[in-house]
Amino acid sequence: IQRPKMSTLQLIITGDLACCGYVVGTTVWYFFVSSPIVFNHFGRDKFIPVMMRLARVYFLHMSAALGGSLALSLCSGAPLSSLTSLSSGLALAAALTNQFIVGPQALKAGKAAIADAENKDRANSKLEFASEGGGSKTAFWHRTVVVVVLSMTAATATHLFAIAGRVAAPP
Repeated sequence: IQRPKMSTLQLIITGDLACCGYVVGTTVWYFFVSSPIVFNHFGRDKFIPVMMRLARVYFLHMSAALGGSLALSLCSGAPLSSLTSLSSGLALAAALTNQFIVGPQALKAGKAAIADAENKDRANSKLEFASEGGGSKTAFWHRTVVVVVLSMTAATATHLFAIAGRVAAPP
């Protein structure tokens, strides 16, 4: 694969950095900023439906941004076997897994938890709720979403470091 001219390469890398920055920033915002605010403001019973709606948008945006990152990584001339491409591909695979497999199951379990009268009577702490989700029916899927999101974020961070290495030492 022929490597693009430097100005084109800089534009491609800038786009890739923007996609990855969006993924990391949105993930931090969704899980660590907006979730506690929504939980505190609306309470547990209204938290689940609000975050369920936002989760669909979050999963879609992560898949789109990471798809863009992988495309830009490949357009930059990085071989498929490079850390840059592999980390981007792994992050995209994690995002797609959450969007099409884990996320829908977690949302389905969340709907069941809303309907569960026993769950509504349970008073649990924010920390327990963050770990357990809406109850025993949602705990597995909630934790799986978190593990996949952490994998996606770690792969994205690895990709960012790989990009930085390419920028610092161009061939």
